[in-house]
Amino acid sequence: VKSSWVQLRYFQRCDLKGKGEGISIVAYNSGRYVGGTVWCISKGGEDILYAPDFCHKRERLLNPFLFKDLPSRPAVMLYGALGTLAPPTDGTSRDAEFLGVVLATLRGDGNVLLPVDSAGRVLELALLLEEFWAREKMVYPLVLLGSAAHKMLEAAQQQLEWMSDALVRAFEVRRSNPLALTSLKVMSSMEQLSSLPPGPKVVLAGSPSLDCGPAQQLFMEWAGDARNSICFVQRAQGGTTAATLQSHVTGDQPLTLHLQRAER
Repeated sequence: VKSSWVQLRYFQRCDLKGKGEGISIVAYNSGRYVGGTVWCISKGGEDILYAPDFCHKRERLLNPFLFKDLPSRPAVMLYGALGTLAPPTDGTSRDAEFLGVVLATLRGDGNVLLPVDSAGRVLELALLLEEFWAREKMVYPLVLLGSAAHKMLEAAQQQLEWMSDALVRAFEVRRSNPLALTSLKVMSSMEQLSSLPPGPKVVLAGSPSLDCGPAQQLFMEWAGDARNSICFVQRAQGGTTAATLQSHVTGDQPLTLHLQRAER
């Protein structure tokens, strides 16, 4: 099976064989996710661009997607439209607001739950919190919780060539891995989390839907205490518990949820 796969670098052209004879593909950095790709598919002098997800903003983890790298006049462009109608946000203001909620909750003796994916965007969030913890000399526990969290972070530390220019320069100057996060405690089970001393903490836990995983367990345990906060860092898929929460308008009427703990 392994021989069926061809590993590509960004900007590397691959000419297909067999049934794909005459078709070539080129991978371009799409931002947002490690290894995320916008594909240019070419045949007979015409280009088709396939961009299911991309981010043109500069972030801590990855270089941005750049339109100037692509062919200027593709015959067809297929792109994802998720979030197209969402109002634009300033990244600096967004981060400041988010960190303000986190800090206020902790100082109010509450816990913060951050439902996240098991890889992908969780790394960008971890870098943001790592910087904040170091800058503010925070002493509250910061935890990444997931059965594969250790393996995910180890794999990311070995893929710096896919990361942003800033992270690569930091590695070259300091000779230490910028993804060796010193403030982040990586845990694989709820039992490990319960071993922490009582008190406020921030936990990044899967899954972002809140329909399974440690995020669902923590939500069910913490939701009854008004001191605690849940912060969503991505739009939820429709039909999930997270989507119901995100669409709820805070008011006099409380939101009632009927949840059943998912067993793995």
